[in-house]
Amino acid sequence: PGDRPGTSWMDTIEALSFHFKKTPLIVVSGYVPDMPFKTLEERGVVSILPKPFERRDLLREVAIALKVMTRSGQ
Repeated sequence: PGDRPGTSWMDTIEALSFHFKKTPLIVVSGYVPDMPFKTLEERGVVSILPKPFERRDLLREVAIALKVMTRSGQ
């Protein structure tokens, strides 16, 4: 969605966090934004996985997201 004309990275993250409030977000992108991670974290982002990545990297990030969900009682 962030690749669509007129849709920014942050627009996509904000839409996802609005519709899936309790779901930790993993951002996968070839572009890593130049902004404090805290700004993304406040919107539910638990990690940023830059492309290209290995399967084990994705599995690690999913495991982290699942731990976040477990800790928050979701």
